[in-house]
Amino acid sequence: MEWALISMKLKKLFKDISVKEIKGSKEVEITGLCSNSKLIAPGNLFIAKKGLTHDGSRFIPDAIAAGAAAVLTDIYNPFLGDIVQIIHPDVAQVEAELAARFYNHPAEALFLVGITGTNGKTTVSYLVKHLLDHFNLKTAVGPCKKVQDFDPEPLDAGVEHSQKVKATTASRGSGSKDCAFLPASTAVFRFKETCGLIGTIEWIVGKNVFPSTMTTADLITNYKLFYEMAANGCKSAVMEVSSHALDQGRVCSIDFDVAIFTNLTQDHLDYHHTMEHYAESKARLFSSLLPESKKPFVKTAVVNIDSPWADRMLKECKVQKITYGITSAADLTAKNIRLNPQGMQFVVCYRKEEIPFRCPLIGRYNIYNCLAAIAVLLSRSFPLEKILKVLESFSKVAGRLERVSNRRGLNIFVDYAHTDDALKNVLATLHEIKKGKIITVFGCGGNREAGKRPKMAAAAEAFSDEVIVTSDNPRNEDPLEIIQQILPGFSNPNPRTITVIPDRAEAIYEAVRRAGKEDIVLIAGKGHETYQIFAQKTIHFDDRIVAQQACDAFPASTAVFRFNPGLCNMPFAIGSLLFMGQ
Repeated sequence: MEWALISMKLKKLFKDISVKEIKGSKEVEITGLCSNSKLIAPGNLFIAKKGLTHDGSRFIPDAIAAGAAAVLTDIYNPFLGDIVQIIHPDVAQVEAELAARFYNHPAEALFLVGITGTNGKTTVSYLVKHLLDHFNLKTAVGPCKKVQDFDPEPLDAGVEHSQKVKATTASRGSGSKDCAFLPASTAVFRFKETCGLIGTIEWIVGKNVFPSTMTTADLITNYKLFYEMAANGCKSAVMEVSSHALDQGRVCSIDFDVAIFTNLTQDHLDYHHTMEHYAESKARLFSSLLPESKKPFVKTAVVNIDSPWADRMLKECKVQKITYGITSAADLTAKNIRLNPQGMQFVVCYRKEEIPFRCPLIGRYNIYNCLAAIAVLLSRSFPLEKILKVLESFSKVAGRLERVSNRRGLNIFVDYAHTDDALKNVLATLHEIKKGKIITVFGCGGNREAGKRPKMAAAAEAFSDEVIVTSDNPRNEDPLEIIQQILPGFSNPNPRTITVIPDRAEAIYEAVRRAGKEDIVLIAGKGHETYQIFAQKTIHFDDRIVAQQACDAFPASTAVFRFNPGLCNMPFAIGSLLFMGQ
């Protein structure tokens, strides 16, 4: 398949697509697709679809002013001048077909893995990428003397690749078992073809890395990223798939080869309203897996069977299934689990194989994450022993129980946990390895589900010796009001163990001030983020850097204010802010 910078005539783009009418020339050249009027480039087709809060047709004049060559809309507007208008009653419905066609169906050139679940998506995505970076091999045959021309490491003759991949796979770059019959003077070399990634932290396209703006991008951006991945030599891609994206059609018509379900706990009920709707949105990823595909891979659903929602994910799934778990009977399991501050050890069990495995990640929940990633490669029939050998070299994921190096040698961890279940899992992990006390710093994000705020407090209290409640990303809410909604979750709001410091930097400084060599400081909620969002501004803020600065400048905290339940409805000053006690 040829990958190059593209443009396309309107008549080719809409060929065989049923539309109500096209007003204007069909010969106009389309340079790109865009559904955001602020991002329109000259020659683009503006897709004026209806969103949750805005109707795209309102922004057609802005798109035209920015250089749009044509507009796809549901109602013809005779007052728009000479702009070409394509009329379709359901703009959103035709968007996926246009994106796939304009970008030359890039998903067909990639082995695609989609990951959904409340927690664990990011870690699993990097684990899968780590494995696919190694196993996505392009095999070349040549005389040994040419080694300096190739530079990759030699591939053992006879290396086994997926037996489930159709014969056409060889022409797409995978290895061949015929290597074993090559003459002795011939060497086989492997070229790494990196796995692309679309996720919460970043987008990885070949050797290029871009900061992410959301867990799952919009539909057009996803197709464009797939196009760029294929153009940059990627043969696979892994993608975090949020419930919002599934509900809003942002991954509509994307032909996933493997879908992973990590877990489902309370989150995003401000959007979904009920857990049933939340689960239904997640389940769409699995019902969209169809056995019939132009691609040569066996469609597979990888599901955490220990989750009470596992059956819902599999209810309408019609493809091969690989279940994984620890406490329930599953295809892929772990036993003889040992956790320590340096990592974890356990035995991986699959079919009749039982193989010891160790990994520098810590925490029982990371066992689930590793099992999910292992299952992806098992779906391609790679040997379990080789999969585990590669996975042992995985190091860490930014902001996921990430240890913060510091001059004082303190045990400081930063984690993205922003739900009560995620916070509980992280703290339970740290509780298993602690020698001293656990000091937890956390807050809750604004403009997000308020019902989980007291639950976060309960989770922090259950596994922490001391808790400092602070701000997260307040967004358009009052930081102090958010804190007020957190505090009722503490069953024993002892002023010696529960502290309120709204300023996040000051809260981190205070946690560091209190910590001793044997203690653990957990800074939860923001993880990899390098910003803090307020109503009127967004500032640069990185929990890891602030923690390091606190260690360097200690003692830098100037004031400590403890929560006192006796101050019910009585204001008291905290820094330059006014706080109302519970």
